[in-house]
Amino acid sequence: MNAPVWLTWAAVATLGVAITRNPLYLSLALGATASVYLAVDRRRPLGRPPTRLPLQIGLAVALASVVFNALTAHVGDRVLWRLPSGWPIVGGPITLNAVLYGLLTATVLLTLLVVAAVLDGALDRAQALRLVPPTFSTAMTSLALALTAFPMAVRAVREVREAQQARGISGPPALRLRSILVPVLHRGLEHAFAVAETLECRGFGAENPSPWARRLMLAAVGGLCTLVLGMVTGDGRLAELGLLSALLALFLLFRGAWAGVRRLRWSREEMATLALALGGAAILLGTLALAPAELTYSTYPRLSWPPFHPVTGLAYLSLATPALLLLEERR
Repeated sequence: MNAPVWLTWAAVATLGVAITRNPLYLSLALGATASVYLAVDRRRPLGRPPTRLPLQIGLAVALASVVFNALTAHVGDRVLWRLPSGWPIVGGPITLNAVLYGLLTATVLLTLLVVAAVLDGALDRAQALRLVPPTFSTAMTSLALALTAFPMAVRAVREVREAQQARGISGPPALRLRSILVPVLHRGLEHAFAVAETLECRGFGAENPSPWARRLMLAAVGGLCTLVLGMVTGDGRLAELGLLSALLALFLLFRGAWAGVRRLRWSREEMATLALALGGAAILLGTLALAPAELTYSTYPRLSWPPFHPVTGLAYLSLATPALLLLEERR
């Protein structure tokens, strides 16, 4: 599938987990995105599987989030056990409510990491960069270079360790860590200087964006910050406001990309996937505007069964459509 379809799918998945803490809907979103991740991993469309390291880090962070919330939020009607009240911060009742809320936060984090891993394995970066209008060329090039820093650091660490093993270098962990960090830092500086010289020769950053483009960029950044704030606080309306304002600003900035989108080859499967993604986004935004109680859920102060509507559930389940298409193409 082409880059616009994958980017739209990722945006709808992010919207789905940003506007709700309902465990039923979050479970559907995680299951749907995980199925796409597995389908991309099997097919390897661009010659590389989706990266697993961010998911491993995400699992550790998710577990830490559950433990931290359980030890610090002493609220709820389902008490599991009690720690001595004299203990600072962690002292008091450990409730099932706090554990479940930590699990909901961890589910949101894991879903976003799965979406990022899918884009890493399936998105054609060159095609996506060609769709960027001239106003964003400098920012997108900088972002693309920044995203390569972590994989290059991982590869450099692996190469340095292999070189040390070939030379028979051993010792305590502290000594080995120091012997790894110095060559990795040296390689990173060499790469940074080489990239800087190349960009300087090509006149990178010589053209400044117009004042109108700068205002739209600031509006997009402000909308994204509002979206993150809404996700952290669990305020669906605030997340919706931030997402809509960011999308409006990005739409005005990316009007120049429409010509590139029309030049792409669109198959029926890609058009159907894009239509389902946009339909799911419309259902989610409509539910948030007309029936926000279906998306709002909290484990405090009492546990209760979360609401569920089949139409909203189908919107989350439609996120699995790319998995079906990838498996069909594989056959």
